[in-house]
Amino acid sequence: MTLSSFFRNYVYIPLGGSRKGVPAQVVFVLVVFFLTGLWHGASWTFVVWGLLHGVLVVINHLWALTPWRHFLLANESPAVRRAYRFVCWMLTMTAVASLWVLFRADSWATVVKFGQAIVEFRFRGPHPIPDMNIYYVLPPTILLLFLCCWCLPNSLEIVRWLRKLSQSAKKSNPDSGELVTFFRKMAFPAVAAFCLYFAVSSIGHARSEFLYFNF
Repeated sequence: MTLSSFFRNYVYIPLGGSRKGVPAQVVFVLVVFFLTGLWHGASWTFVVWGLLHGVLVVINHLWALTPWRHFLLANESPAVRRAYRFVCWMLTMTAVASLWVLFRADSWATVVKFGQAIVEFRFRGPHPIPDMNIYYVLPPTILLLFLCCWCLPNSLEIVRWLRKLSQSAKKSNPDSGELVTFFRKMAFPAVAAFCLYFAVSSIGHARSEFLYFNF
């Protein structure tokens, strides 16, 4: 059972979930995310990290109740719909990536230092990679990663694409449909095995301690 499933089944739903109105649901969501942050570590950085995620989820729920969201999603102009989805994606990625600083920081001083580095777009202190001009390497790297995140399909999109491909293949050619179904079932184990190989092969080379040893 995942952590999110545990909190949903044994905290959020027993508290009342969405059955007791919007104000109560807001409180329940904040309680769940407070406990989520506290579960990761007995530190204020983890607690604030969890609560801020709860605030973001509450904002998302409240925004879903407004007529503006339906208007933007159902707009006749494809450009408006694409622009709206792009803005939503940018806000989500920026918020989540920024909050990871809280998750990994060991103190509030570190949080402030990272915040200054992000806002000023420069590093204070020694470069993380010696003998390299970080100002020439960092911007193209960020741009490349941004294009990968924006242009390449994520795991959910790949699953949907494989499901549609399998269904269409079964209708046109049953034999090819079985082949696509087999490929769809084997795709995830193949990717997992590939990642596991590199994770195991890096043992002894990487000096970063397993994160959850601290919890």
